[in-house]
Amino acid sequence: MRRSVLLCLCFLCCSLTLGAAQNDINQMRSNVEEGYYAVAVRLGPNLIASYPESAEAHYLYSLALYLTGQNLPLARDTLDKALTLAPDTPEYTRLDGLIKAREGDTVGALGALEAAFLRGQRYEVAMDWGRVAWESGNFEEALRAYEAASATERGRAELWPYLNSGRILKSQGDLNAARSVLERAVEVYNAGEPEGVPSPGYVEAYFRLGEVYEAAGQFEEARTHYQSAANLDVNYSPARDALDRLRRRGFP
Repeated sequence: MRRSVLLCLCFLCCSLTLGAAQNDINQMRSNVEEGYYAVAVRLGPNLIASYPESAEAHYLYSLALYLTGQNLPLARDTLDKALTLAPDTPEYTRLDGLIKAREGDTVGALGALEAAFLRGQRYEVAMDWGRVAWESGNFEEALRAYEAASATERGRAELWPYLNSGRILKSQGDLNAARSVLERAVEVYNAGEPEGVPSPGYVEAYFRLGEVYEAAGQFEEARTHYQSAANLDVNYSPARDALDRLRRRGFP
């Protein structure tokens, strides 16, 4: 009888301890997700001191440090601990890639972000992968990442992968391919039956189409698309400037 009571008490104590740990970690995650990064940074040392074998506690503290731009070496050390405890977690690998990019390790960053995407197939990770590749001049890899983003469940309803691809292709002089993906950006946005203020990406897609047509010497089509961008957002100065430029060239 006494043994049974002791076992029950031990089980209850363990359950309470695990519950408290999860509550603390959940609170830390809420702070990060809601944008209270500075609060999370303050809580981080106590959290990992209380739960030194929790991969998630280390990860969340590292993420808060990364998002505030504070103490990147500590963010790296803390994340490395999380990766040691849980090496195959996609979100930890994603943060590893982002920190590597900030550290200047582009090759390592791209490898980590691609690996994180392949493990989790998440739109946000593919977009990070594309952004880091684009910013580092790895344009073909950026295009591959944005194509991967557009194939995810969320990506099928997002115009951004197509818009970013269009900008890259236009900069490379591949005007036909750029026009195709930019038109796809417009189609995807319209398919969502948008209401209210247009997305900035939607406005930009029309503007970029205008640039593509202008680069191809198709000035009437360029003017039409610039005008569409200006109509969607009367404060979008790139479209107004482009229209003024065409007027000076004799295309009213």
